[in-house]
Amino acid sequence: MKTNKFNNFITCLAFLLMCCHGGLALSYTTAGAIDAVGNNAASTILGAVDCNDDGRGVPAYFVVSFRDKTKTVSGLYMSLHISKDDRMVTVTEISGDSFYSTPLYLYAGPGRYYIAITKTKAGTRLFDVAWYCMTADGKETGFSFELLQDH
Repeated sequence: MKTNKFNNFITCLAFLLMCCHGGLALSYTTAGAIDAVGNNAASTILGAVDCNDDGRGVPAYFVVSFRDKTKTVSGLYMSLHISKDDRMVTVTEISGDSFYSTPLYLYAGPGRYYIAITKTKAGTRLFDVAWYCMTADGKETGFSFELLQDH
């Protein structure tokens, strides 16, 4: 378990260093809850991020990470999925470890990226999601967000 926490710490540190390199900051971080009542194992959060050129450059890729901030529950895991067009990547988070997941990168240019958060069993989970849209030369660029489903 200590090795796993150490690996998560290193991953989180690398992600933070990457985000802060050259004065960059995360474009957006949001907190939320999935299955607020605590009785829906199939509860899903779905959102859309539109990466666009806000004058700082054309988006080349989308980066996202998340963390489960709730106490550990045996057998309860959360997964983050991002997709665009015919591409999708996924990461599963250890419940309650308070570290951000390994960052997901999806290189699919400008346009709409979908973010979904799912879980394996009933129970309320509190989480943070951090994302940003990046140009090919590693500069942050524009985005907008829309929550599509919260149940």
